[in-house]
Amino acid sequence: MPFGVARDWQRQALPKPEFLSYPLETTVIDSVVVNATGVVADASGPYTGRRYLLAGTILSKRGDNQYERFTGAGGQAVAGILFDTVEFADGSDASDEPVAMVRRNASFRADKIVDYATHEVALKAALPTCEFI
Repeated sequence: MPFGVARDWQRQALPKPEFLSYPLETTVIDSVVVNATGVVADASGPYTGRRYLLAGTILSKRGDNQYERFTGAGGQAVAGILFDTVEFADGSDASDEPVAMVRRNASFRADKIVDYATHEVALKAALPTCEFI
């Protein structure tokens, strides 16, 4: 270890699960904005206190043309799947993040999609040009 380097502070890198079965063409990646308001801080584990969404999170479009995590709540519909893990500073409008989303012509690993088992039917109905392996 170099002289004068301390090891008491460290930051855990957020996971970036590989949820695609095959490589993508860039023409199927859309750019959207995820609203930070509904993203709650992690309550336990190595990421305690951090607000983030993992790659493979199912997204829903809001009335204000921003996106949020799909929970199956009334009025929500599946819009696509988050392409890369994103972290938010806090829950304010200033923390809304631009992200990449996949919603067509892709092959996904079902075991890596967040809440796939819970929302399988809605996901397959909303993304008919995608396959889930």
